[in-house]
Amino acid sequence: MPTARKLISDEDGSVVSVEVVLLLLITGLGVITGLAFMRDGINQELADTGLAVNNLNQGYTVTGTSIVGVGSTNGSTFNDQLDSNDGTDPANAEPPGLDIDGALSTGE
Repeated sequence: MPTARKLISDEDGSVVSVEVVLLLLITGLGVITGLAFMRDGINQELADTGLAVNNLNQGYTVTGTSIVGVGSTNGSTFNDQLDSNDGTDPANAEPPGLDIDGALSTGE
């Protein structure tokens, strides 16, 4: 029985509950902050990708050829017209329509 009483009254290696709560609180806040920054970064990259796809130029030109005594082919051209969503995206700038706080901007 003395060994059991000795183990029950032993406090070596014990952790105070306040320390555990404080550690979990700091870890939880760090995880929440990290996930929020990760969410914003992913939204920014997806918006940049969408803007890059929107700004693709689909215009092309094919020049005609002609060989004397053999024949010729006509050239062809297609010019991609300016769309209402086309625009410029300066380097390191927020894409239009995206507010880093997560709300859509009104463009005003």
